[in-house]
Amino acid sequence: LSSNPIQSLKIDIFNSQNKQIKSIFMDEQKLEINLNYLSPGTYHFQFYDANNILLETKKVIKAY
Repeated sequence: LSSNPIQSLKIDIFNSQNKQIKSIFMDEQKLEINLNYLSPGTYHFQFYDANNILLETKKVIKAY
């Protein structure tokens, strides 16, 4: 993310049909996301701050 350091973060993951797949809650102690459960395809990750304000949306393509 291009914003300032964040204390906590919520990430919503959506598939190419805009169906929400998962919500992940992270803090400064957890910096990695395991994506092994996702099938190859295109996903959109929406990042929210502690006040549930949308910070960014990122497109992620999983090849394998």
